[in-house]
Amino acid sequence: MNMTASMDEVNELVQEKPGSVLAKIREVKGLSREYVASKLHLRVRIIELLEADNYPQMPEAVFIKGYLRAYARLLDVAPEPLLDTFNAMFLTERKCEKALWQGRREHNRSQRMVRWTSALITLIAIVAASLWWQKNKDVQQFTDKTAEAKAETTVDTQVKLTDLSRMQSLFSVNSDDATEIKGG
Repeated sequence: MNMTASMDEVNELVQEKPGSVLAKIREVKGLSREYVASKLHLRVRIIELLEADNYPQMPEAVFIKGYLRAYARLLDVAPEPLLDTFNAMFLTERKCEKALWQGRREHNRSQRMVRWTSALITLIAIVAASLWWQKNKDVQQFTDKTAEAKAETTVDTQVKLTDLSRMQSLFSVNSDDATEIKGG
Protein backbone atom coordinates (compact mmCIF):
# COMPACT_ATOMS: atom_id res chain seq x y z
CA MET A 1 0.00 0.00 0.00
CA ASN A 2 1.56 3.27 -1.14
CA MET A 3 0.77 5.92 1.46
CA THR A 4 2.12 8.96 -0.39
CA ALA A 5 0.79 10.34 -3.61
CA SER A 6 3.09 12.19 -5.95
CA MET A 7 2.56 15.89 -6.47
CA ASP A 8 1.97 15.32 -10.18
CA GLU A 9 -0.95 12.99 -9.40
CA VAL A 10 -2.39 15.54 -7.00
CA ASN A 11 -1.97 18.43 -9.45
CA GLU A 12 -3.70 16.44 -12.18
CA LEU A 13 -6.56 15.56 -9.85
CA VAL A 14 -6.88 19.08 -8.46
CA GLN A 15 -8.48 20.20 -11.71
CA GLU A 16 -11.44 18.18 -10.45
CA LYS A 17 -13.51 18.99 -7.40
CA PRO A 18 -11.70 18.46 -4.08
CA GLY A 19 -14.03 15.79 -2.73
CA SER A 20 -13.75 13.58 -5.78
CA VAL A 21 -9.95 13.97 -5.70
CA LEU A 22 -9.87 12.79 -2.10
CA ALA A 23 -12.23 9.90 -2.93
CA LYS A 24 -9.94 8.71 -5.74
CA ILE A 25 -6.83 8.92 -3.56
CA ARG A 26 -8.65 7.06 -0.77
CA GLU A 27 -9.65 4.29 -3.19
CA VAL A 28 -6.10 4.06 -4.57
CA LYS A 29 -4.81 3.63 -1.03
CA GLY A 30 -7.46 1.00 -0.32
CA LEU A 31 -9.07 2.80 2.60
CA SER A 32 -12.78 2.60 3.39
CA ARG A 33 -15.03 5.57 4.16
CA GLU A 34 -15.69 4.10 7.59
CA TYR A 35 -11.97 4.01 8.33
CA VAL A 36 -11.53 7.63 7.21
CA ALA A 37 -14.56 8.72 9.22
CA SER A 38 -13.27 7.02 12.36
CA LYS A 39 -9.80 8.53 11.97
CA LEU A 40 -11.22 12.02 11.43
CA HIS A 41 -13.87 11.60 14.14
CA LEU A 42 -16.67 12.36 11.69
CA ARG A 43 -19.80 10.58 10.61
CA VAL A 44 -19.62 8.47 7.47
CA ARG A 45 -22.38 10.66 5.99
CA ILE A 46 -20.08 13.70 6.16
CA ILE A 47 -17.36 11.81 4.30
CA GLU A 48 -19.89 10.74 1.66
CA LEU A 49 -21.11 14.31 1.19
CA LEU A 50 -17.54 15.59 1.07
CA GLU A 51 -16.49 13.05 -1.57
CA ALA A 52 -19.61 13.81 -3.61
CA ASP A 53 -18.80 17.53 -3.40
CA ASN A 54 -22.33 18.07 -2.09
CA TYR A 55 -21.53 21.22 -0.14
CA PRO A 56 -25.04 22.70 0.18
CA GLN A 57 -26.05 19.84 2.50
CA MET A 58 -22.99 20.35 4.69
CA PRO A 59 -22.26 22.90 7.40
CA GLU A 60 -20.63 26.27 6.72
CA ALA A 61 -17.57 26.67 4.49
CA VAL A 62 -15.25 27.02 7.46
CA PHE A 63 -16.07 23.48 8.58
CA ILE A 64 -15.80 22.09 5.05
CA LYS A 65 -12.31 23.58 4.73
CA GLY A 66 -11.33 21.94 8.00
CA TYR A 67 -12.70 18.60 6.81
CA LEU A 68 -10.80 18.89 3.51
CA ARG A 69 -7.58 19.84 5.29
CA ALA A 70 -7.82 16.96 7.80
CA TYR A 71 -8.82 14.46 5.09
CA ALA A 72 -5.89 15.52 2.88
CA ARG A 73 -3.43 15.21 5.77
CA LEU A 74 -4.80 11.76 6.59
CA LEU A 75 -4.10 10.70 3.00
CA ASP A 76 -0.65 12.38 3.01
CA VAL A 77 -1.66 14.91 0.39
CA ALA A 78 -0.94 18.65 0.41
CA PRO A 79 -4.21 20.36 1.37
CA GLU A 80 -3.47 23.79 -0.19
CA PRO A 81 -4.33 22.93 -3.83
CA LEU A 82 -7.56 21.29 -2.71
CA LEU A 83 -8.47 24.30 -0.56
CA ASP A 84 -7.69 26.70 -3.42
CA THR A 85 -9.99 24.74 -5.71
CA PHE A 86 -12.69 24.66 -3.05
CA ASN A 87 -12.38 28.42 -2.44
CA ALA A 88 -12.71 29.12 -6.16
CA MET A 89 -15.76 26.84 -6.38
CA PHE A 90 -17.32 28.12 -3.20
CA LEU A 91 -17.09 31.78 -4.17
CA THR A 92 -18.83 31.12 -7.46
CA GLU A 93 -21.46 28.77 -6.01
CA ARG A 94 -22.33 30.60 -2.78
CA LYS A 95 -22.33 34.33 -2.64
CA CYS A 96 -23.15 36.06 0.57
CA GLU A 97 -26.75 37.24 0.36
CA LYS A 98 -26.50 39.92 3.03
CA ALA A 99 -23.72 41.96 4.45
CA LEU A 100 -22.66 40.98 7.94
CA TRP A 101 -23.97 44.16 9.54
CA GLN A 102 -27.44 43.67 8.08
CA GLY A 103 -27.83 40.24 9.65
CA ARG A 104 -26.51 41.57 12.95
CA ARG A 105 -28.99 44.45 12.96
CA GLU A 106 -31.94 42.10 12.56
CA HIS A 107 -30.57 39.95 15.31
CA ASN A 108 -30.32 42.95 17.64
CA ARG A 109 -33.84 44.05 16.79
CA SER A 110 -35.27 40.65 17.70
CA GLN A 111 -33.12 40.50 20.82
CA ARG A 112 -34.34 43.94 21.85
CA MET A 113 -37.95 42.87 21.34
CA VAL A 114 -37.43 39.79 23.51
CA ARG A 115 -35.77 41.88 26.21
CA TRP A 116 -38.58 44.45 26.28
CA THR A 117 -41.22 41.75 26.35
CA SER A 118 -39.43 39.98 29.21
CA ALA A 119 -39.06 43.22 31.14
CA LEU A 120 -42.74 44.04 30.66
CA ILE A 121 -43.84 40.58 31.84
CA THR A 122 -41.53 40.85 34.86
CA LEU A 123 -42.87 44.29 35.72
CA ILE A 124 -46.48 43.09 35.47
CA ALA A 125 -45.66 40.13 37.72
CA ILE A 126 -44.04 42.40 40.32
CA VAL A 127 -46.99 44.83 40.31
CA ALA A 128 -49.49 41.97 40.58
CA ALA A 129 -47.56 40.39 43.46
CA SER A 130 -47.32 43.68 45.35
CA LEU A 131 -51.04 44.38 44.88
CA TRP A 132 -51.89 40.88 46.07
CA TRP A 133 -49.61 41.30 49.08
CA GLN A 134 -51.10 44.70 49.94
CA LYS A 135 -54.65 43.36 49.62
CA ASN A 136 -53.85 40.38 51.84
CA LYS A 137 -52.15 42.69 54.35
CA ASP A 138 -55.30 44.86 54.55
CA VAL A 139 -57.51 41.77 54.87
CA GLN A 140 -55.24 40.40 57.60
CA GLN A 141 -55.38 43.67 59.52
CA PHE A 142 -59.17 43.77 59.15
CA THR A 143 -59.37 40.13 60.28
CA ASP A 144 -57.14 40.88 63.27
CA LYS A 145 -59.25 43.89 64.27
CA THR A 146 -62.47 41.89 63.85
CA ALA A 147 -61.04 39.08 65.97
CA GLU A 148 -60.06 41.56 68.70
CA ALA A 149 -63.50 43.15 68.61
CA LYS A 150 -65.14 39.72 68.83
CA ALA A 151 -62.95 38.82 71.77
CA GLU A 152 -63.88 42.05 73.56
CA THR A 153 -67.55 41.50 72.74
CA THR A 154 -67.34 37.94 73.99
CA VAL A 155 -65.72 39.07 77.24
CA ASP A 156 -68.32 41.83 77.67
CA THR A 157 -71.10 39.39 76.90
CA GLN A 158 -69.71 36.89 79.37
CA VAL A 159 -69.47 39.58 82.03
CA LYS A 160 -73.00 40.71 81.30
CA LEU A 161 -74.24 37.12 81.34
CA THR A 162 -72.45 36.51 84.58
CA ASP A 163 -73.94 39.64 86.10
CA LEU A 164 -77.38 38.66 84.80
CA SER A 165 -77.12 35.15 86.21
CA ARG A 166 -76.01 36.55 89.58
CA MET A 167 -78.93 38.86 89.60
CA GLN A 168 -81.25 36.00 88.71
CA SER A 169 -79.78 33.92 91.47
CA LEU A 170 -80.25 36.79 93.88
CA PHE A 171 -83.84 37.15 92.82
CA SER A 172 -84.39 33.45 93.01
CA VAL A 173 -82.77 33.32 96.43
CA ASN A 174 -84.74 36.34 97.53
CA SER A 175 -87.92 34.90 96.16
CA ASP A 176 -87.21 31.57 97.91
CA ASP A 177 -86.49 33.42 101.14
CA ALA A 178 -89.59 35.54 100.68
CA THR A 179 -91.67 32.39 100.16
CA GLU A 180 -90.22 30.86 103.31
CA ILE A 181 -90.82 34.01 105.25
CA LYS A 182 -94.39 34.25 104.04
CA GLY A 183 -94.95 30.60 104.45
CA GLY A 184 -93.34 30.26 107.74
